[in-house]
Amino acid sequence: MKLVHVTSSPVRKSAGVREVVLGLAQQQRAQGLDVSVLGLDHPDWATEKHEWDGIPTTVTPVKGPRAFGYSPDMARVLREM
Repeated sequence: MKLVHVTSSPVRKSAGVREVVLGLAQQQRAQGLDVSVLGLDHPDWATEKHEWDGIPTTVTPVKGPRAFGYSPDMARVLREM
């Protein structure tokens, strides 16, 4: 089974969402599931991506104000996963 977690941001500044998604993905992977994560790019991603411990994680660029979370590439990337 292929699972994709879609999140606003895979970085620590996401107020706890990162920890929940990362923990869930790690547990699902330990159960033998094919899991990956898709999120919005963030300036901190370059320094934090190593913390995802081999969980395939893709980020897409944000267009316009970051608070809107608009990424026109996200739907395409999700379809391709």
